[in-house]
Amino acid sequence: MRTRFELDAVDCDSYRLSILAKQGCDVYLNGHRIQTYIWWKDLPHYRPIVLEAGQIKYLKKGTNILAAYGNVEYEKGAYKPAGQMDLFIEGLKMSDLK
Repeated sequence: MRTRFELDAVDCDSYRLSILAKQGCDVYLNGHRIQTYIWWKDLPHYRPIVLEAGQIKYLKKGTNILAAYGNVEYEKGAYKPAGQMDLFIEGLKMSDLK
């Protein structure tokens, strides 16, 4: 999956990636892999990950591309589609937390 989003500035105090996936996946920001998730055995739910400086450096003012490649699910000798997936990045400012 892949989406574009626009940023007026990269000036937040912190950034968080949240992902909903039943199986593992790789997440890319502007063509750079910023996160790899291993296979999960729990029910899908949003998993928040605070991005580090090495991941945030790929954010830029203007158009950004966020993409994910999901693994297929393996169950009892058969592959089947990975199912649902959703992800987003949000910028957090300390002033918003007060």
